[in-house]
Amino acid sequence: MKSNVNLNRRRFLSQTGFGLLAFAGLPAALQAMQTADSMQTLPAGKASANFLADVEIELYAQASKLSILPGPATWVMRYSAKLIKGPSNTLTEIPGSYLGPVMRFQTGQKIRISLINLLDEATIVHWHGLHVPAEMDGSPHYAIAKGERFVYEFEMLNRASMNIYHPHPHHQTARQFYMGMAGAMIVNDAEEGRLELPSGEYEIPLVIQDKQFDSDNQLHYGPHMHERMTGYFGEQILVNGRPNQTLNLASRAYRFRLMNGSTARIYKLAWDDNTPITVIGTDGGLLETPVQKPYVMLAPAERLDLWVDFSGRKKGSQLILRSRPFSGALPAMAERMSNMMGGRGQHGMGMGGMHHGMSNDVKTEDTRMGGDYPILTVSINREVSDSPTLPSHLSQFKRYGLNDVANPKQPLPLAISEGPMSMLLNGRGFADHDVQDFERIALNSIQLLEIYRSQSGGHGGMGMGGMGMMSMAHPIHLHGQYFQILSRTAENPAAGYDTVKEGFVDNGFKDTVLVMPGERIKIIKPFQDFKGLFMYHCHNLEHEDMGMMREFSVE
Repeated sequence: MKSNVNLNRRRFLSQTGFGLLAFAGLPAALQAMQTADSMQTLPAGKASANFLADVEIELYAQASKLSILPGPATWVMRYSAKLIKGPSNTLTEIPGSYLGPVMRFQTGQKIRISLINLLDEATIVHWHGLHVPAEMDGSPHYAIAKGERFVYEFEMLNRASMNIYHPHPHHQTARQFYMGMAGAMIVNDAEEGRLELPSGEYEIPLVIQDKQFDSDNQLHYGPHMHERMTGYFGEQILVNGRPNQTLNLASRAYRFRLMNGSTARIYKLAWDDNTPITVIGTDGGLLETPVQKPYVMLAPAERLDLWVDFSGRKKGSQLILRSRPFSGALPAMAERMSNMMGGRGQHGMGMGGMHHGMSNDVKTEDTRMGGDYPILTVSINREVSDSPTLPSHLSQFKRYGLNDVANPKQPLPLAISEGPMSMLLNGRGFADHDVQDFERIALNSIQLLEIYRSQSGGHGGMGMGGMGMMSMAHPIHLHGQYFQILSRTAENPAAGYDTVKEGFVDNGFKDTVLVMPGERIKIIKPFQDFKGLFMYHCHNLEHEDMGMMREFSVE
């Protein structure tokens, strides 16, 4: 048994590319003692004496192992946290999950979070979706080494919403994220509170991810050239870090807080009985009014807030949330190869889905990206008669128009360039403090931006985007404040666009937008309150690590 444990540990080290913990050879009990001692003896960091925190948290980045699939435990990288000061409901653990605890805050709270790095490699945490100062945003510039501490201090300026915390070290983001380092951050405010939406056990955060396990239940992450270009896909779908997720619920209304926690996979979510999906919020919080869709698209890092009403369903009945078939999100050659594989996955041909030498389990579901497979099952285990009513009006916010922007006739370009081993934005990859003139933004301005595909590879020429062999979908994320989508135009859509076009929810606040091949999207984004460097990048994390990432300098 001891030799098997050591073998699994060595495999984890080789596959993840880092030394794990310095005490990896110690028995588990001694590892736990050593971890506890490390937490107590690390340097104090740089907290500000004049910052009076309402909430204070210590957040640890560390390696550990836990049971995910039946059989051997799995080594992961994960966040754990300790509440130093603040309301008792600030941190909620997800039982049996490698995901970080759900953090819950109120708008207006002053928050101090001390990141303590117990990994054998550099890391930093990005508060995805939060409106915070540039030095608190978690840029790769601020990555810390093992044993170091980074102290974040900020006021919660966001409206009610669900956001993400995850690592952001350059070239290592995808791997650290894939190995388990992610968590949900829920913000509440007074406007949302007045609605009395489902809460407590009736509000359920759901993080959807795809993973690849080897025959010893160890996570495999090692994308080769083609997988870096298309994104890295796993055959096993996990919800909140668990496979084959079943929710035992009552016959009443619930609030599902969905997050796509995959590095590259896009989901097309629909109920198996074709019940319409009712959306009440997006990345940046509640919509003005509920929206019904036959299905919804959910790209990496996107969130959706759903009202799900099981009223009238009988005890023992079941409903399955599935990802339905779609196409057009991968390069045409990759989709052709996937179809030739007959739905058994794509990794064997280098295009995402099934690895050589991986788990011996025979997969009966079509888990390739764009396939038809289950996400989770809802089982009604009790019938109740009381249930809240869906509000007809949810929130009120200013909707931006061209009259609000500083540049109505000259949108800032976000030009996507696609080529073999070369995914770029505005013709360039990421480099420290490499800011082009048009990437310099006036503080406290509201800007019009346009996302499109560049034929030339640069930012000049606002012509039609090319539809080359590498054209694929990109989830574009902008750090800092939420934006609004002004328009989505399918100028030269790829084959298969009709299979996704009804699933976009574009009428709320966003921080990530899925851009399909042939689309041109205009967004309006405020750059308020804080100067400094704020990143924008593709949230297909394999693309981000390749350098599909740039920075705005707010001045």
